[in-house]
Order: sequence, then structure tokens, then C-alpha cells
Amino acid sequence: MSLENVQAFYERIADDKEFLAELQATETQEEGKKILAEAGYDFTSEELEEYTSQVLESGNTEDSVLEDLNEEQMTAVFGG
Repeated sequence: MSLENVQAFYERIADDKEFLAELQATETQEEGKKILAEAGYDFTSEELEEYTSQVLESGNTEDSVLEDLNEEQMTAVFGG
């Protein structure tokens, strides 16, 4: 399921600073998609938004990886 891939992606960027830095260094969305594909993450931007919305709407972010992300990491995920 792709939403599970999104969750796994969030967990990785929260824990793996090198992977996050690699994503932040990309200049285009296509470069970012290539890195994600090579890392085995298969989800669309719509699925990313859907998962994020579900977590935020549930109000249960205390145990969520979203709670662990700082502003820099959120920018890497959502763009800025």
C-alpha cells in the first residue's frame, strides 16, 4: 500500500540525516522522485498529502513521525 510507503518515508527522513540532505540538495522535483524511487519509495504527491492530512486531522501527532520533524525537514518534504 502506498500510504505505508509514505509512513516509511517519513520515518526515514526523521532518522536519516544523510538521506534528508540528499533530498534537500535536489534542484528539481524529478531529481527528488528519482532518489525516492531508487530508495524503494513508491507513492504519489497526492498520497503524500492524503497521509499527511489523515495524521494531522486525527489530531494524534504525538506518536506520529510528523511530530519529530523540524521545520527544515518539513520543507524538504513539502517544498518551500
